[in-house]
Amino acid sequence: MRASCVALLLVSLSSTSAPAQISSADANPLLGTWTLNVAKSSIDYAALPRDESRTYRAAPNDGMVFSVEGTDGDGASYAYGTTAAVDGREYPMPGTGTRNGGDAVSWTLADPRTVHAVVLRMGEVVNRVVLSVSNDGRVLTITENGTGPDGSPTHGVRVYDRQ
Repeated sequence: MRASCVALLLVSLSSTSAPAQISSADANPLLGTWTLNVAKSSIDYAALPRDESRTYRAAPNDGMVFSVEGTDGDGASYAYGTTAAVDGREYPMPGTGTRNGGDAVSWTLADPRTVHAVVLRMGEVVNRVVLSVSNDGRVLTITENGTGPDGSPTHGVRVYDRQ
């Protein structure tokens, strides 16, 4: 059985701040369940996961609950999630199977359909990630560039379909 995940809580942003905001959870295009489209995805540092599901749900105060579950290319299950605000600060990211061994994440909102994430391991950046939802809201593309546990560069583009 997969380990249970914890939540990612995105802080609400008021409509009077910078233009790139999520003013309410209802307006957040990330909300929902996304399933990895293996045929459209690629990574250069390991075998693609056999399957992966990401879930983003509304939480109090215009927040968001975030969890990931999947089976890696070798057949091992993984699950992780986090609680974080979209404020550029580091938040713990517990679980198994995080990209490049990350143990913390920092989130910022680039525009209403794009979130930038920095994944850290012991305070060092190991992955820079862009999560982007298509204009029609049906596809989530996650582009990642980082450094693997052995110091080698990593790159991946994962495509998810809304369920």
